[in-house]
Amino acid sequence: MTVQLDRIEIRLERLVTVIEQQAQTAERQAQTAERQQQTIQQFVNVLAEQARAITELSQTAREAVLASQRAAQAAEAAAIVAQNNQNAIRDLIEELGRGRD
Repeated sequence: MTVQLDRIEIRLERLVTVIEQQAQTAERQAQTAERQQQTIQQFVNVLAEQARAITELSQTAREAVLASQRAAQAAEAAAIVAQNNQNAIRDLIEELGRGRD
């Protein structure tokens, strides 16, 4: 009977050892999962920051396009004013020339 009890005890000890190892494995897995969760959260934060930067860049690009359009309109207006000034100067020169005649 004691031989049988010894075998049972050995098996129980093995079971306890396996269960302890499984508990350690489960703990390591939990720690790994926690690190993975932290890494994923950091990755999500980076993606969110990139999305904000892209949004700001898009807004800046829109503003740059509008500024370019305004600059083109201003250049067009300046060209018209310059042409008008040239015409006015030409007309004045012609009048001065007629006034001398």
